[in-house]
Amino acid sequence: MNPPVLTNLVEQANQAFVNAAINARYRLVGTMEVAYTDNNPNDQVLDELTWITSYNDAFRPIRQARENLGADMVAVVRRFNVAQDSCGVAWRNGTTDSRYAYAEVSDGIDGDFYCTPSTLGHELGHLLGSGHTRDSNQDSSFNYGYRSDVGSFHTLMAYGVNGQREVNIYSAPSVAGCFGQPCGVMLEADNKSSFVITVPRAIQYRAPTVPFDDLSSPGQISGPSGKCLDITGGSSQNGTSIQVWGCNGFSQQKWSLQRGSSSLRTAVASKVLDIAGVSNADGAGLQLFDSLNTRNQAWFFNSSAIIATGGKVLDVVGASSTNGARLQLYDNLSGANQIWKYSPITGQIQVSTGRCLDVAASGITPGTPVQIWDCSLSKNQTWTLGKNGSIRGFGGACLTASGNPNVSGSSVVMATCDGSSAQAWRIRGEIRSEFNNKCLDDSAGGGTNGARVQMWQCLGNANQKWELQPN
Repeated sequence: MNPPVLTNLVEQANQAFVNAAINARYRLVGTMEVAYTDNNPNDQVLDELTWITSYNDAFRPIRQARENLGADMVAVVRRFNVAQDSCGVAWRNGTTDSRYAYAEVSDGIDGDFYCTPSTLGHELGHLLGSGHTRDSNQDSSFNYGYRSDVGSFHTLMAYGVNGQREVNIYSAPSVAGCFGQPCGVMLEADNKSSFVITVPRAIQYRAPTVPFDDLSSPGQISGPSGKCLDITGGSSQNGTSIQVWGCNGFSQQKWSLQRGSSSLRTAVASKVLDIAGVSNADGAGLQLFDSLNTRNQAWFFNSSAIIATGGKVLDVVGASSTNGARLQLYDNLSGANQIWKYSPITGQIQVSTGRCLDVAASGITPGTPVQIWDCSLSKNQTWTLGKNGSIRGFGGACLTASGNPNVSGSSVVMATCDGSSAQAWRIRGEIRSEFNNKCLDDSAGGGTNGARVQMWQCLGNANQKWELQPN
């Protein structure tokens, strides 16, 4: 199974967390290929992988890699065929026993049978203690998936019946996002509440050894009146408060997005921007803290302009909201066709009118146009912030201003990444927390060095506008 496929499966699994507003993330710390048949039943694979009643030397490198990489959980992913008897199998774990933190996942199509990309998230859910549904597993816990004839749906951990549609979400009674219905039942089907207990146990299985990679080169985050997000005193201690200060290029003002967690990491001791006390309140402080891969450390850019060298912005031609509308550079008019949201977790860049930045026809030829299209989580709609301000997309190519970037109407295409100014972009807008959807807020509106940075409800004011400026 190639790494892009595995990355996509992990993204799908993480989306189930996001949809349920669960403060957790799966992180892919490593992949490897082993010489093992694709034709054994999945139950046999799990037994031999776990080494409980039998073993297979083909899996020895995987078990060793788990120790080397500090992986809490392990999944073997195979191309699906009917001889495997199912789309996956895993131990129902969620206790303190890391010996059983293994799963087998089948992916793809064989004849009339199809294993969906959500299978990995389903099997990892078992490793966090979830069962399928309470009606088929009678016990007193509520770590189960949910299905309902009202709305005709089932959540990720439940099996559907009577044509029920799958919703990629772990059961969460507090979320009414399942075809207008709650996505669970309190004290019966509530993965969200259960994972509060089981996830902290699972992340203790192995000490992490793989650092989080940067999505972007370190740069400044400039706010009101040109002042920058700054670590007070340049301290590396947990709990150090975050302030604004005149931009000076020092390490305490350099930040980068982390792959897999959406954290904003500082160049100081590789710690991250953190909402103090995991608070939901307006006025909650920001601090420096160890990276814990939690939602009070996860951020996305909202109501943002994407600015090219020369100052013009990414613009949907003709303010169109139709599939296939092309992109150009244009004067910043703050129109709906120039306002974007960038989520590092999904990799989507979504225009405020609803559709996503899309590489036309998944093209890999330099010069392939960029357009907007219905958001689908497909690979040609997945973007990362790269080095030198680049925005990297499908096939590893870079978003590129074609022609003169100072001229309104210049087209935007994909091209081989070359580090040129035509591929350097800045993002200016709100920085929102995934935890509480509130905004990074300069308490003094940019007027004072040392002013406290806090969380506040998003009002669209100037003291909540920030610009990521890669160096």
